[in-house]
Amino acid sequence: MAASFDSDQKRYLQEASKNGLCSRFHNRRGLTASMKQYQGYWFDEFVVPGILSVQEKFRGRSDQIVITSFPKSGTTWLKALLFCITNRSSYDFTTSRRVNNVMDDNNPLLSCNPHVCVPFLEFYACAHLDDPNPNVTLLNTH
Repeated sequence: MAASFDSDQKRYLQEASKNGLCSRFHNRRGLTASMKQYQGYWFDEFVVPGILSVQEKFRGRSDQIVITSFPKSGTTWLKALLFCITNRSSYDFTTSRRVNNVMDDNNPLLSCNPHVCVPFLEFYACAHLDDPNPNVTLLNTH
């Protein structure tokens, strides 16, 4: 099943092709999606416009933390830990209460995966090609 591009992603890849950025891409069929090789690494095809957008337009802020880890090296745990540390004054991580047998707490880690709380920079950029600069403190990339 190949990933589909929206019109912004297609436009961005077309512009990159005109500028010679995509001329070095090699194609390969992956397990679930078409793959593109870029700068020696293989990526799902739908992520490539986001990567190009980040390389061209991302500007980190001094208050941002970018978690950069190898896949399968404890990234989920690290995201949860850093989310708790950076948001310790925003949420009550020590207590929770039950109302009608349902957890009533505003702590997002009780209801969401850490990957939801700490977004992947490339995926955010895929959805925001013109401005891949999220207004969050924690970001993740592999």
